Amino acid sequence: AHCIGGLIAEGKLALSDRIIDYFPEYVPEDPHPYLTSMTIEDMLTILGATGSVIELMNIKILKDVRNKANRIANCDTANIERTLNASRRQIEDIEYIMANGGMDDLSEELRDMALLRLENPDVSLSELGEMLEKPVGRSGANHRLRRLSEIAERMREEHAHH
Repeated sequence: AHCIGGLIAEGKLALSDRIIDYFPEYVPEDPHPYLTSMTIEDMLTILGATGSVIELMNIKILKDVRNKANRIANCDTANIERTLNASRRQIEDIEYIMANGGMDDLSEELRDMALLRLENPDVSLSELGEMLEKPVGRSGANHRLRRLSEIAERMREEHAHH
């Protein structure tokens, strides 16, 4: 059981692996369904190594939980970075529009979104949309911010041609 535990820890085999996959030369021509479905876990239990099986299962569960926690943390970090990068670009665009006298030309809904983004640089699109006087969803908030970016880009191009 100890050797098997080492192989499992190294990822060379799993408790759910079928025994016959490791010893195909010993499989009879017409094997019984119990034999074809027997796993390493089953074999250890039959050999009386139930304590080892439980310990190995606990190790596997712990590894799975640790891996899942790492994946979630990595995903959260990536999402936060993406949100902050997008927010930074949106704020640059809004500040450009303000610095070049474009705020008065914006519709009320775009002006409200612009001011809200400036006041709340670290909130998500969903949260931003909910903060509006007439709330919109994530998609609506994204659409308005994208329109602001397009306006800023158009203004930049116009300034570059003058």
